[in-house]
Amino acid sequence: RGLVSARKSRQCAGMAMLPAGTAAATASGGDKGVMVMMADALAVTPTQAEDLAALAQLHAAAFADHAWPATMLAESLAQPYVYGLQMRSENGLVGFALLQRVADDDEILTYAVAPGLQRRGYGRQLLQEIYDAARAAQRQRIFLEVAEDNIPAIRLYAGFGFHVTGKRPGYYPRPTGAVAAILMQLDL
Repeated sequence: RGLVSARKSRQCAGMAMLPAGTAAATASGGDKGVMVMMADALAVTPTQAEDLAALAQLHAAAFADHAWPATMLAESLAQPYVYGLQMRSENGLVGFALLQRVADDDEILTYAVAPGLQRRGYGRQLLQEIYDAARAAQRQRIFLEVAEDNIPAIRLYAGFGFHVTGKRPGYYPRPTGAVAAILMQLDL
């Protein structure tokens, strides 16, 4: 699915990228490549089929009523234009994102950090990895949509440099009535 390799060690937003050949293959570009990114004993790697159960469990914990089941995650990852990145610590899965390549852009399809680990900087670190992968693959923009009632996520994205480009009214169902999807974009 892709190559985001580090030919030389470098520091990036507090994370060290070790040379290619030191860890799992990465995910967003041309050929297969290898890399690992570590900070505070964290590793960011591409998602694999064997990760789907853990991803679905984390997604259910993060999104309760509208979580993607493992089958939906598997169907998405089976598409040749979809890839995923996951962040793990020594204690397990911290967060993950699924993205799709659309022409010269990437779109974040879903993005989740374990509820007990939110607001500790992991979401921002994962966004940095997404940004770095998109830049390495020479993407022009990253798009996403977020529920208008998910204020912490909107603040995270805006703080990273995403800006609002539109709104889809009544997109996300809620027990008290549907809320809008806020469309956001980051120019690279």
